[in-house]
Amino acid sequence: RIGIRGLSVEDAILRVERINGFHSASHTIAFLKAVEDASGIQPEPWVEKARIATLELERIRSHLEILKRMAEPAGFGVPVNQLGYLREKMSRVISEAFGHRFFFGSHKVNRVLLEPLNIAKKVGGISKEFSRIFDGLQESKIFLNRLQTTGIIKLEKMVGPVARASGNEFDARLDSSVLDYRDLGFKPVFRNEKDSFGRFMVRCQEILESCNLLEHLELESCRNDVKLGLKDGEGAARIESPAGDLFYYVKLLEGKIEDIGLVTPSALNVRAFEQSMKDNMFPDFNTNWEGFGIWASEMEVDLE
Repeated sequence: RIGIRGLSVEDAILRVERINGFHSASHTIAFLKAVEDASGIQPEPWVEKARIATLELERIRSHLEILKRMAEPAGFGVPVNQLGYLREKMSRVISEAFGHRFFFGSHKVNRVLLEPLNIAKKVGGISKEFSRIFDGLQESKIFLNRLQTTGIIKLEKMVGPVARASGNEFDARLDSSVLDYRDLGFKPVFRNEKDSFGRFMVRCQEILESCNLLEHLELESCRNDVKLGLKDGEGAARIESPAGDLFYYVKLLEGKIEDIGLVTPSALNVRAFEQSMKDNMFPDFNTNWEGFGIWASEMEVDLE
């Protein structure tokens, strides 16, 4: 249980961004979009563009971590270390641009603290390095055999890369108007293998797609310290976190959180993981589990 009700929005952010540190930006941005919806605030275009950049940077790093974990059970020491190196490299890009490797303190109501610092060029370098690792993994029959036909599953309630690897065309970047990706050349990744191989491929291709988006996204230095008065009201927001649909509901009263609700992708996808293990060998447990990208800190969150 995490106490949020009765707090100011700024104090609530300190707790929201720590629900899942690895997806801190996703939780903070979804929460802030719900707050802004409740208060009738339309964020500045440069703020929204900076938020999109934030989510894509977080997606790349999160996917790199998941892919590293998928390679570990196969004993692939070289790609594991290579992917870990790229993940750390991305964390340093984030730290330089936002002042914290987990984005702590960088996002507020209609505000983002950002110094672009050649993000596009640095992400382009990471994209090239990852492409070489990706090509190498696709050439390994031993690795691919661990993934193919492992954890086959398709359910309507799955979200994120898990759903998109099973032919479910769910992506909040496409079908939610909370953040506008329409003019950014964004192309979603959908596959239909329904197994660990499909989930591996979706994450790899999404890394390359996110890198491409960031390389062409024109960002501005953002240090707007103008504080806006909040109005009473109710609001909601749905965004695409690295793991899938993340939903926040907020009710404001006299500038404080009167009520709050949360639905996380991990809470939805863990049911699919349970069913996917039927008829699979126990040695495949780790590979299959990591491919679902489930974060224990998100599964049973009770905001009060």
